[in-house]
Amino acid sequence: MSKPSKPLDTDRAMKGRIRGLSVGIIFLSATLGGVLAATGRIATHQGRAVDEVRVGAFLLLASVLLAILLTGGRWVIGNPAMNDELVRANRAKAVWLGYVVLILSAMALYVAMLFNEVDFTQMLPALILIGVVVPAICFVALERKGEKGG
Repeated sequence: MSKPSKPLDTDRAMKGRIRGLSVGIIFLSATLGGVLAATGRIATHQGRAVDEVRVGAFLLLASVLLAILLTGGRWVIGNPAMNDELVRANRAKAVWLGYVVLILSAMALYVAMLFNEVDFTQMLPALILIGVVVPAICFVALERKGEKGG
């Protein structure tokens, strides 16, 4: 005997919780990345183990967020409602925008390096953060717009 399918409201509620969690993770990663990039501590290599753990944690968080965004989180969520055509189209548009913003940011950094002495290793966390956070926020905005019928 097959199980009855979930009502549509349950799927919407689940999508809302997942979006809320995603925004929370994005906010925390943006805060962490911003603080580390602003203080320049993410690029310090003084042989301290805590610095290596900090860099590793930042890269792991960015990798997980990027993997969730690119794969739709199938390995985390496992809900087919999160991988329909509209969601895939929104995800593709968000990844494209994130790529464009990342390249424009790298170009702006390159121009800034011509006029000022900018240490690239201190700016790299900011570029990684831009490459992950911009598509994630864009995806959430596109999904909310689609949910409201806009």
